[in-house]
Amino acid sequence: MRSRSIALVALLLIARPAFAQKAGEGEKEIARVGSHVVFSDFALDKERAEAILDRVRMAYDFVAKEQRWAGDAALGHGVGVHVLSAERMKTISKTAKGVARGRDNFMITATFLDEERSDRTLAHELTHLQDRRHLVAKGARLPHWWDEGRAIAMGLAYEEKLRIKDPRYLDGIAKVASSVTVAEARKILEDDAYIPEKEMPSVFRMEAVGFYFLEFVRVERQLAREDFEPRLAKVVVRVGKGEKLEEACEAELGVGLEALRDAFYAHLERTQGKRERLKGTSLER
Repeated sequence: MRSRSIALVALLLIARPAFAQKAGEGEKEIARVGSHVVFSDFALDKERAEAILDRVRMAYDFVAKEQRWAGDAALGHGVGVHVLSAERMKTISKTAKGVARGRDNFMITATFLDEERSDRTLAHELTHLQDRRHLVAKGARLPHWWDEGRAIAMGLAYEEKLRIKDPRYLDGIAKVASSVTVAEARKILEDDAYIPEKEMPSVFRMEAVGFYFLEFVRVERQLAREDFEPRLAKVVVRVGKGEKLEEACEAELGVGLEALRDAFYAHLERTQGKRERLKGTSLER
């Protein structure tokens, strides 16, 4: 009987989700609301930290609702928000204002949070965390272009909800979408799909092409965003349980990934410039 009890306890410990919201080197916990917590490497005011947590919770709930993941057990714990000085952030990334780490933590520059467009970044990074929490099978992973394409979509959707305008960001994505060649698209969507971002000559072009490809799929399948995003979320869950991305796309979108890519390459071949390339997508103006 005792051995059975020990085995049961061990099983429960294994099944229990890992709570990994932890302070980084030189950081201290500033504020905690529920299971969401703010850490910082400098003397951040507690009142400001709590206001940041309010914004994080709003963005977190928005992403879960858009994915129709509200109440999902995989999302049953909060996140660690590391509000960092510019100097500390540069040691993590020389260019990024926000960076997701693992399934439970993301770093963001304190001064960037003063900018209105930072709410888009909150939704972006939280999408990464929420997706990763569903990748439970051993070796389950998604290509970088998929990760970033989904996160960009959620960031833009949240920006739209809050009525925030940042035309330069959309213009940058549209410029990439208008100029990408079939060869570059193949490299991103196939050759470099799982290579760490630091190995890529242009991380932004990879992110933009990932978003543009998913937008193309949405338009091609004649789906509204409110239906398309939950379908992509189901693809994530399937991959997280061990299915291949090709099979998961077939199950949730009705077409396999290879056929979708081929249709995208054909679209790139027959179109040129913004007007043709972006027609029907959220990048069209």
